[in-house]
Amino acid sequence: VVGADEAILTKIYNNLTEGHYPEKSDEILLSNRAKEQLSLNIGDAVTLCTPAGDFNYTISGFGGDVTMAVMTVENGSWQVEKIVL
Repeated sequence: VVGADEAILTKIYNNLTEGHYPEKSDEILLSNRAKEQLSLNIGDAVTLCTPAGDFNYTISGFGGDVTMAVMTVENGSWQVEKIVL
């Protein structure tokens, strides 16, 4: 789960592939990978379950997948701890 400002998704990555960026507080943008693996469509309802409670959203769009590396410093140099796809 990643939160992001609209500018990051529309001006930096610019890889919205279907639908639109969430315009309401109960809308969510998911990755293309989530769409394929979970057989989701725009307009589907999804529930995000967290320790703070469950949050219900309607899918407004899908975007490209972002790969992030988690880095740590070990012996004075940066090391890749894990890659999140």
